[in-house]
Amino acid sequence: MHVVRRGETLSAIARRYGLSTAALVRHNQLANANRIDVGQRLTIPGTAPSPRTTKPKTGLVKAPVGTARATGSLAWPVEGRVVRRYGQSVGGQASRGIAIQAKPGAEVRAADSGSVVLSRDHVRGYGRTIVLDHGNGWTTVYANNDALLVREGQTVRKGEAIARAGSTGRATGCQLEFRVYRWGAPQNPERLLP
Repeated sequence: MHVVRRGETLSAIARRYGLSTAALVRHNQLANANRIDVGQRLTIPGTAPSPRTTKPKTGLVKAPVGTARATGSLAWPVEGRVVRRYGQSVGGQASRGIAIQAKPGAEVRAADSGSVVLSRDHVRGYGRTIVLDHGNGWTTVYANNDALLVREGQTVRKGEAIARAGSTGRATGCQLEFRVYRWGAPQNPERLLP
């Protein structure tokens, strides 16, 4: 498993593991070979995917998932109206998540139980961002927050407050950028939410 860091390209990641870019794209079922996101998890062909994580050179992942068991279903991370849908064009690219309009300072909650693998103030384009690993290949991303309430390595339960809604990054108002990945491939959150 490789967690995408700021400034990395798909071709550079492929080279690092001795693969072709095409093989990495195929293995992760990526729709666009020119677009990967910070915090996105990519599985590397020839390795067995595992819900337990190890600490990469960047120090982004600090603890294995396990103490807060995922429930297998997602809950809405914040109250509000969806103002951008999955797949909708944003700057010529298809959106890999949804944007949920929220009240400033509203609690952003964990969509499911898991481990905090990223909690950073300045993720380029996303502002204050949290990434949760729910095990079994599932990862959720919460971006554009005003304040982060959890730290890397911490475990959280479904519904626990992890951030306060804001307008950091490229947000055009107070909104949460919410994404869901399965083994590094983006999923439509609205198909998974109640």
